[in-house]
Amino acid sequence: MADGEDDEISPLYQAPFIGKLSTFYREMAMKLKLPKFYGHPLNFLKLMEISDQIRWL
Repeated sequence: MADGEDDEISPLYQAPFIGKLSTFYREMAMKLKLPKFYGHPLNFLKLMEISDQIRWL
């Protein structure tokens, strides 16, 4: 983990993840609202990874 960011959670991996997630939400007739912090978009893939790690503690 260099500079506080994983290689697995780079924007290159986030874009396809958001695309698949938005497709899932659209198929379920739900609206996807990506989280923001003080008006700035969060790295949703990193947020999901961290919440998954916390779930298994």
